[in-house]
Amino acid sequence: MKAKMFLVLALVLMPCLAFGAPFVICDYVPTTQTQPTYYHLVKDGGVTEDSTAQVQADNSVRLHYDLAIVTTGAHSWTVSACNEWGCSSTVPFAFSKAVPSGPANLRLSNQ
Repeated sequence: MKAKMFLVLALVLMPCLAFGAPFVICDYVPTTQTQPTYYHLVKDGGVTEDSTAQVQADNSVRLHYDLAIVTTGAHSWTVSACNEWGCSSTVPFAFSKAVPSGPANLRLSNQ
């Protein structure tokens, strides 16, 4: 009975552990430096979004932004590290999100 309950619990919680990919990340900011509390992203020159800094066990932080909802195509962003006093200078970041073309010559086969 306990094994069945464990299996049900594991199956219910498993989707909670899933993450999208890829991510935009940066190096961890060493704890000897002033730590940002969030990162400010300007996406394709227009839409802005703040992303909470990801904190490590040693309290160093980094940007960790999920690109799962980003549209297909070329992107040009700027990112700055921020805290309660303000934001750093911006750093440019360009990337392309590409998906493969569809399969060609679909047909039935008995092999």
